[in-house]
Amino acid sequence: MREIKFRAWDYRNKKMETVHKLEWEEKLWINDKGGGWGSPHIEIMQYTGLKDKNGKEIYAKDCLGGVFECLYIDWCDKQGGWELFTGGNECMACMGEIHWWEVVENKDLEVIGNIYENPELIK
Repeated sequence: MREIKFRAWDYRNKKMETVHKLEWEEKLWINDKGGGWGSPHIEIMQYTGLKDKNGKEIYAKDCLGGVFECLYIDWCDKQGGWELFTGGNECMACMGEIHWWEVVENKDLEVIGNIYENPELIK
């Protein structure tokens, strides 16, 4: 079974935060900092359960190098799994291109940033 972990991008402070605790009441609260799910200043990203060639954990919204340029990983509801997306928010698998699982087999896969701290990587 894969480990379930999250991180959160704080738009206000422009900082990536580790999520240590999630609580559910009327809203989902993150880290006891007052940022709730659906809050316009917090974006939660889930760990995919996979690591890159350097052992770095791959999270949703991570930009991947060593395969293609300008692609990032995210959940595709239509495909029902993690897939690669273009800078235009188009799922590569839905476009008939490549599936995430085909890329995982590539041993040169590397996290080179994420869409929040490195937006230039997907333009």
